[in-house]
This record gives sequence, C-alpha cells and structure tokens, in this order.
Amino acid sequence: MKRISFRRISFAAAAAMLALTTTACSFSDSLKSISKSISSPSVSLSNSSSPKKKYIAEVQDFTAAFIRSGGSAASLRDRIGDMAKKAGVSDWTADGDTWKAIGAGIAKAGYNATERDAFLMNLEPNAAQHKWIFKGYGSYKP
Repeated sequence: MKRISFRRISFAAAAAMLALTTTACSFSDSLKSISKSISSPSVSLSNSSSPKKKYIAEVQDFTAAFIRSGGSAASLRDRIGDMAKKAGVSDWTADGDTWKAIGAGIAKAGYNATERDAFLMNLEPNAAQHKWIFKGYGSYKP
C-alpha cells in the first residue's frame, strides 16, 4: 500500500483553499485589502510628519494597487475623492500634487506609455491634470 505524506495533503489542501479564496474574493474585498496595504508603515513618505505627504503617498500606493487589481478609472476618481476628503483636501481635482501622485501610481503599477495613455482616456483628466499626471509618471523612481 502506497503511503501518502501529510505534507502532500497539506499542500493540496492549501492550494485548494487558495484557489477557492481567490475565485470567491469580490472586488470590494480587493479594495479593502488595497486600503489596508496602503496604510502600512512601509511607505517612507507615509511616515512623514506632514499629513499632506502622507496623503500623497497613500494616493500613489492606492492608485498602483487599484490599477493592478483591475479597477476602473471612474472608480479610482471616486475612491481618491474619498481619500482626499478624509485627508482634508477640499478640492483634490485642482490639486497638482494629487494628480502627480496618480501619475506616479500609474508608473508604480508597471504601466508602459501605451497602457498609461489608454487608462488616461478613461480617467478623462483636463489639460492641467494631464500635465501633472505626466510629471508624476515621469518622476516615479521604484
């Protein structure tokens, strides 16, 4: 009789659980996970004493994670609006730093110029916002 090792069964069970969890995970669960990950102290700008710098770092990290998870441009606008409100940024759509952080987040997500431009078509920034996004995208350093 062939013996089946406990390690093989455990690995198979873990793989099956992971597959079930991955396929059952809703988009909102992904967003909750993204929100938790951006609030971690691993981001050096987030550890700054400046609330604005923390907000900018969170926007960058959130944008990258959101894009990687397949989030839409319209949803990104809504979520950043919520983040801005919590951070006390009254008109984030006119805030160049926010748009630069979005651009850096797009770069951090690994989007090349073609992917970036396609995403921006859906995000629909005005001319000034577009300029800030490109500045943030170009200045991002991993």
